[in-house]
Order: sequence, then C-alpha cells, then structure tokens
Amino acid sequence: MTERQIEDMCRRRYQNFEAVILPWSKDGQGPDGAVSCTENGILGLEWKNRDGSGTYQSRYIIDLEKGNIIITGDCGNAIACFSNQLKVEQLSGLVSDIGYFAEKIRCGEGMFTYEPEDIEADLQFAEECWRKKHHENWSDTITDSVKRLRIWFSENEVAGTDYPKEICDILEEMEPNWRHAVYLRFGKRLSARVYMWQIGLQMALAQVSLKASGGISKNTADLLAASCMAVLNPMRWNGRGNNLSFEKTGWAHRLDKDHTLLVRLGQNINQD
Repeated sequence: MTERQIEDMCRRRYQNFEAVILPWSKDGQGPDGAVSCTENGILGLEWKNRDGSGTYQSRYIIDLEKGNIIITGDCGNAIACFSNQLKVEQLSGLVSDIGYFAEKIRCGEGMFTYEPEDIEADLQFAEECWRKKHHENWSDTITDSVKRLRIWFSENEVAGTDYPKEICDILEEMEPNWRHAVYLRFGKRLSARVYMWQIGLQMALAQVSLKASGGISKNTADLLAASCMAVLNPMRWNGRGNNLSFEKTGWAHRLDKDHTLLVRLGQNINQD
C-alpha cells in the first residue's frame, strides 16, 4: 500500500474512537480537564473504541517535561524521545510528519516490514543506480551481482542489514558506502502500526483540544461546512475573509448513529 492508503486505512479504523484523558493527568479546571498545564507535567490519553472493544486501542503517556511519549496497547509498544520539553498545543504539529515521528522512536516493536514486492522494487532501483554510476564495462558484473542478490533475498528472511559476508562483499563492490546509502534499503518500509501510533495520537489530541476549548477550530468548521453543503440545502455558503458564516447560524448534523454535533458557525470558531 502507498503511504496515503495506509493513512486512510488507519483513519477508517479509528472512525468510532474517542480520546479519554486519564484522571490523574487532569488539572481540575473544567469538566473535561484543561490539558494545557497538568499538575505533574504528565498527560495520559486513552484512545479507545466507543463500542468497548480493545482492538487497535492505545494509551499515550506524555511526559511534557522530559519530552517523552510512551505508547502501549493493541497496536504494540514504543517510546518516542524528543530533545526538549513538550507543550500540548505543539504536540499535534510535532507528530504530523510520519518520517520525523518515526525518527524519534528510540524503541518500538515491529516498526518495519520487508515485503517481497518491496525488496524486488528496491533491487530494480539499485540496478538502475549502479548502471548509471559505473562504466559500461561493469555491465556483466552488475547483472551477476543483482542476480545473486535476488536469489539470496528470495531464500532468506530479511530483518535489517545483518547480511552474511558474501552479500556485504557484493554491496561494497557496487557501493562502498552502502550502509549509509538511502536507496539501498532492500524492502525496508515503516509498518502500519507506526502510522496507527501517529494518527491515533493526532486524532486523540484533536479531540482533547476540542473538549478543552469548548468550540471548534476554523479548519474543522471548513471541513464540516464543505461536507454538509448537500445535506443542508438550500442553505447558502458565504465566504467572508477568514471567517465562515451561513445565512442560518444554528444547525444540528447527525454523525454516525448516536452522536450529534451542534455547531454554530460564525459564533463558536477559534482561529487556528
């Protein structure tokens, strides 16, 4: 699957999830607990299915002072370490890029996959790079090297770059600095669980921010307005600078089967 397909899959799995702030991490400033300043500097979020099942459920323990995020649950366990103190309002931005988020994970189970089709794609790309890099008289050597690599990868389970000496010798001949060559990853891809950790945290933080603010962000209002236009006809959309408004400011739109979201566009919008 492509990165976009994996992300869409994760969001579909999480469509009935809710974020619950763990009681010990609330500061008691409201019914939902204002999460911008917790008493002990640690924020706990339970990301769980509303139907009560434990499938894909995760718990995020965020040490704001030390800059660490501990992830446990059905999608596996991991620890992400940032180099500075964290602020709740910055967290969503920090984990918005999957590559950056993955780099911060110091330990995590099953972070990578090595699928045969990915290995083959990387072998073909490596061959193209080697033919461009080396002189034409290397053609037979490259062909033989790729053949030997293809045979070895088809007969052995791959997990990292702990290759036997004969494979290392082939790679070193083709690319002396092969251990640091980004294009020589031979099937290594981020597993779906890393995307689940990242997107789950993003969605949980978005829900928590919504509860704490008591309103909706402008971006959320944009999405809601666009998606509900057909449902709310003949109500007309008006764009007024950076604000949003409808001819009627109050309406209710049913989400799923049992959740009603009350929105007053133009009144309860927080500028991002």
